[in-house]
Amino acid sequence: MNPGKPLPQPRDDIVMLFKIPPLIEKRSREVTEKLKKLFVLNKVEIKKRDKKKNHSMDMDDYQNQSSTSNADVTMGDLPKIDLKTLKRPDSIQRIGTMHPINDYDILKQGGKTVSDLATQMTEAIESMIHGNLDGNFSKALDAMMHFRNECLKTEPKLYNDWLKNFQTELTNRKRNNVIEMLNEKKFNYILQSENSLSTVKSYSCDDSQLYENDTEPMLTEVNISSEVNDLFDNM
Repeated sequence: MNPGKPLPQPRDDIVMLFKIPPLIEKRSREVTEKLKKLFVLNKVEIKKRDKKKNHSMDMDDYQNQSSTSNADVTMGDLPKIDLKTLKRPDSIQRIGTMHPINDYDILKQGGKTVSDLATQMTEAIESMIHGNLDGNFSKALDAMMHFRNECLKTEPKLYNDWLKNFQTELTNRKRNNVIEMLNEKKFNYILQSENSLSTVKSYSCDDSQLYENDTEPMLTEVNISSEVNDLFDNM
């Protein structure tokens, strides 16, 4: 070991391994010369561009230019807005929760009956009550009163049956606040005194009053022969 002295030169056989073989070097030179002749590289001179000076625009020139451009714009080139697309469509297909009473009246004027609209109206009322977040039930109560008044005229059973099922659902959901609110607003059943078609006689009705007509037994007359009657008489 000779610290501080350069390393000895590698052997000649090792140096030969890093050299390009003479034959390959000769052939590569020939190919390089051919490429130089085929693809001549010309020197390109770089032209310097003169920087253009931006002249400042006078205030008078700017005003004249802006007034000229504004004069070229006509009202015919401006886009037109169709105001009809912003209006609410007149054709109502179903009772919604935004304007339930108005939707109901429009559909009824179009030929729908109370029976046809009962399911849509009750679904809208239930959606407004169950999905309420701000605690304001005024729209739902107005729709409920409107539906009650409509059923009062011709179909009291529709309202009474729905009200009983709705109260049961509110009880199952533990919506006691809504039940108390309905009682305070006196959203009760349609009594028989209000419409003779109703089977409910008092506000504290039970199932037997609601389904009185549905559960009434149908009696049939049976003809018994005289021989059978004589047989029972002799017993």
